[in-house]
Amino acid sequence: MTHRWPHILPGGRAALFTIRTADEPTFDKAEIAVVSLATGKRWSLIRGGTDAQYLPTGHVVFARDQALFAVPFDLAKLRVTGEPVRVLQGVSVSPTTGAVGFAFARNGTMAYAPVPPDSHRAGLVHKDARGGLLSDFDAEGIFEDPRFSPDGRRVVFTVVGAQNDGATYDFERGMITRLTFDAGEDMYAVWTPDGREVTFASARNGPLNLYQKLADGSRVDVRLTHDSHNQRPDSWSPDGKLLFFTQQEAGT
Repeated sequence: MTHRWPHILPGGRAALFTIRTADEPTFDKAEIAVVSLATGKRWSLIRGGTDAQYLPTGHVVFARDQALFAVPFDLAKLRVTGEPVRVLQGVSVSPTTGAVGFAFARNGTMAYAPVPPDSHRAGLVHKDARGGLLSDFDAEGIFEDPRFSPDGRRVVFTVVGAQNDGATYDFERGMITRLTFDAGEDMYAVWTPDGREVTFASARNGPLNLYQKLADGSRVDVRLTHDSHNQRPDSWSPDGKLLFFTQQEAGT
C-alpha cells in the first residue's frame, strides 16, 4: 500500500491524498481519502480515482480513466455531498505513479496536459543489425526491460502499470504469456542460461527481492533471497552457477 499526492485543504487542518493498494492494477481503482493533520485519523471519500484537489467552488476534482471528475465537498465536515460528475475528458495520467497533469489557479483558471498520442503504447520491436524490421507486436500497454532468451525465440519484459508484472513474448507464435500474478511489484526479469527459467525482482513480501520460476509459468515462484534492501537481477554466469545482482543500500 502507498499513500501519495497530498493536497492541504483550506484552513490547514486536513489533507486530501491517494491510497493505492498492491492488488489494484491501475490508479483508476485507487482511493481518494482525507486525513486530519491534528489527529492522524483518516477516512475514505471516493472509490476509484487519483490525485484529488479542492476548488474554491466547493468541489473536489480528481482523475479517473483519463478524465477529470468533480464532486461536491463539505469543507467543514470533510465529506463529499454528492456524486462525481465527469467534467473533462482526455487528461494525462501517469499509469505508474497516478500523477495527473492538471492544476488550478486561484482565479479558477485551469491548465492541463492532454493525453499524448499513443500514451498507452511502448511496444517491442525486433530489428536486425542494420535496422531492418524483423517482427513486432501490436498490444496495448507500456513495456520495459526486454531480455532475449538464449535461443533468441522469446523475450521477457516488464508490463508497466500501477502494478508491474512480468511477461514473455514468443516471436514464432506471436503470443504474449503473463508470468506473474501476485499482488506485488514484479520486474527486471533475466533468463537462466538454459532458457527454461526466469529470475526476477518482486516486492510481494516487502522490498524487492529475487525470485525464480519456469518461463512457461507452470511452477510456483521460488524465493531466492531474503533481504531488507531492494535487489534486482543482472545476469547469470554461462554455467548457471552464479547469479549477479544489484542491491540498493543507503550507504552505497
